[in-house]
Amino acid sequence: MVHKLRAGNAAIRFTLEVSALAALGYGGWSAPAGVLPRLLLAIGAPVVAATLWGTLVAPKAANRLADPWRLGPEIAVFSSASLALLLAGRAALAISFGVIASVSLALTFVLDQRDT
Repeated sequence: MVHKLRAGNAAIRFTLEVSALAALGYGGWSAPAGVLPRLLLAIGAPVVAATLWGTLVAPKAANRLADPWRLGPEIAVFSSASLALLLAGRAALAISFGVIASVSLALTFVLDQRDT
């Protein structure tokens, strides 16, 4: 049973990570600005988040932070994605994303998945 929960949470977590990049891009494109600033935000925000994640959070990152410090970038990326959705006028999606990310993050501790 626990094995299935771990596998399910790992799949949800990966989906959240990819969805966060999409949400940041969508939020950047939805910004109330001209085309060039929107384009820069739509590309730049996901690139910054992916770089932060790949450098400090990813399991095979050379400079991976130890717990509890790794929580900072994780919360920052997921919160930024929720905020981007909220500012883009997608409140229900923002709340749903935030709740699912919070539950999944809590489950990584409960299911002892912090090494993955």
